[in-house]
Amino acid sequence: MIENFGSNLARLRKERNLTQTEFSEMLGITKQTISNIEQSKAYPSFTTLEKISQLLKAGPTELFGTENEILLYNTPKLLDEVDSYQDKIHNILKLEQALEKINKIDLDNLVDQVSYIQNFFSKTPRTDETGEPILDNDNQVSFADSPYSKVPVQEIEKLAMQIKEIKRFKD
Repeated sequence: MIENFGSNLARLRKERNLTQTEFSEMLGITKQTISNIEQSKAYPSFTTLEKISQLLKAGPTELFGTENEILLYNTPKLLDEVDSYQDKIHNILKLEQALEKINKIDLDNLVDQVSYIQNFFSKTPRTDETGEPILDNDNQVSFADSPYSKVPVQEIEKLAMQIKEIKRFKD
């Protein structure tokens, strides 16, 4: 078990993106001491071992265990990760199904409909017979009113109110 400590310490330190210098400063020991421990040339005191455990948030199995013992110890964490990936894969599959449905829609027709709606509410540049824009007195492009501006909105609203009154009276 103790023979695994040095390599496990180096692995855990690197997983946390700590250099030997940074880690030694956190522990209050020299960089050379960390190097010696990781090479199994020296072992930490119980006080230093406790600090290592706390700083790395590592238990005895992670510090002293063999590769297989660590894998077995980490199994619950791995299963949790598998569950989270399963949820992500499920969401990706749902997205793929939605995209397949979208692809089945006649996109050209949809674009034409959106363009028609946009043109209905937008002013359009006036053009001559050749398609060139007609300019106003200030040499700016002249715009025609949108088709929506020709809709008798007030009359439609008045008729809608009358229909509501008739319906209310009927009910």
